[in-house]
Amino acid sequence: IRGFSEVGLLSIGEVGKTFGRDGEGAHFCDVIDRRYRALSPALLLSGESIGGVEKYLGPDAFDRLCRNGGRRLFDWQSHRRGREYKSDTAACLRGEL
Repeated sequence: IRGFSEVGLLSIGEVGKTFGRDGEGAHFCDVIDRRYRALSPALLLSGESIGGVEKYLGPDAFDRLCRNGGRRLFDWQSHRRGREYKSDTAACLRGEL
């Protein structure tokens, strides 16, 4: 945990996907809290909705991530789903997707 807490820029992908291990979420939130207290940057990437990421992290950890930074929504079409798929930005921001 200390190693993830001390790197210059932490980038984590697939946030919200779990391996089902005990304590996984608690460790993740501990890293976020340590980085928040140290004012260290973190970049989290996820295919989940904003609401899904908040649910996975919990409201406290999510608030810490958003406090000095922000959220960026990239809502372009999914390459994997094909051209017929269209995202719904408003629904995503409401946490419905």
